Amino acid sequence: MLRTRGVGGRGTFATVDDPGRILVVRLSHLGDVVQTVPLVHALAERFPDAEIGFAVQREFAGVVRGLRAVSRVVEFDRRGGLRAWFDLRRELRAFRPDLAIDAQANTKSAFVARASGAPVRLAPARAEWREPAASRLANRFAPPLPPDRVHAQERVLRLAAHLCGDFDPRRDLDLTDDELDRGRATLHGLAPTDAPVVVVQVGDERDVRTPPRGTVRAIVRDLVDAGAQVVVTCGGDDVESARAVVQGAAERVALRPGPEAPRELAAWFAACAERGGAFVSADTGPMHLAAAHGLACVCLSGPFDHRRTGPWPSADAVDSPHRVVRADPPPECSPCFARTCHLPGGRVCMERIAADDAVAAALAVASRGWNHGAHEAHEAPPPAADHP
Repeated sequence: MLRTRGVGGRGTFATVDDPGRILVVRLSHLGDVVQTVPLVHALAERFPDAEIGFAVQREFAGVVRGLRAVSRVVEFDRRGGLRAWFDLRRELRAFRPDLAIDAQANTKSAFVARASGAPVRLAPARAEWREPAASRLANRFAPPLPPDRVHAQERVLRLAAHLCGDFDPRRDLDLTDDELDRGRATLHGLAPTDAPVVVVQVGDERDVRTPPRGTVRAIVRDLVDAGAQVVVTCGGDDVESARAVVQGAAERVALRPGPEAPRELAAWFAACAERGGAFVSADTGPMHLAAAHGLACVCLSGPFDHRRTGPWPSADAVDSPHRVVRADPPPECSPCFARTCHLPGGRVCMERIAADDAVAAALAVASRGWNHGAHEAHEAPPPAADHP
């Protein structure tokens, strides 16, 4: 049980044995917000009578809108300046949470949790903060993760298990039957044959994580030659790059350009998973959305560490449906976690990825499929002191 002295006339103590209102704070980015959804599902199961609010940046609010467990979405306009902070604080105080859970653990999210006025502010262990000074704004902490569990998803599951005990992680966006049917219909229109469906994501070429266009084009061509039905998808700003990739391709390639609402994309990914499909992408938000809805992923990894930010369960796990393809051998600087590459030869970690390796991985996971509900229960961590 977590306790703290009450504020605002709530009594001598406030506890989280039975909180009336819970605020989850995860402001960005797409993949990270998706990976916070299991915490919401776990809280709803453990505290069925509680109101759950979710603080998130406006551009990612679509991930949590529609979750039946979330009664209030508190949007933050990161471009709104000081006025946005005043508006956010006013809405948070109107919600008046008894418990705020900072699932992001950085300076901005810590200030949001503190601004909510929640007397109990739970966060990951201090050692897991990249900006440790901000951890002083929290007053309760989950136990630290074991050294062999470094994935960002594990940190969220640790928070959930600390509060909720043992639980089965549920990662989907709580899609309705109608949404799933629309996703199936969209997929049928793009890939009407019974051939394996492989979705290839085209990203922003200015992003250091994005593989060269030539590599992506070779992956699409070789997948088609292998008999796969290929659907090329992209964000709204990358349509021209995607068209260049599919230009001159066979009829077995379809183009599905963005932008798209997260729930629509999730329903389509779920339909692809039902067909035993695969998703080929760099380490992106859509990749995490695909993995959360049962679609086996092939992560083209370079500057980032797939063990921390790749599809979950990590490709290194024995029972993982996912695969990671890297340059062979990878350069000594990879992973560097940098957003820009300063090497004279450019981002060799992505340029040296072999299209043949990506194709082989995609066909391997597409042929076996994956049931995203078939994973082990997540055990609660041992009790820990409130103030480590």
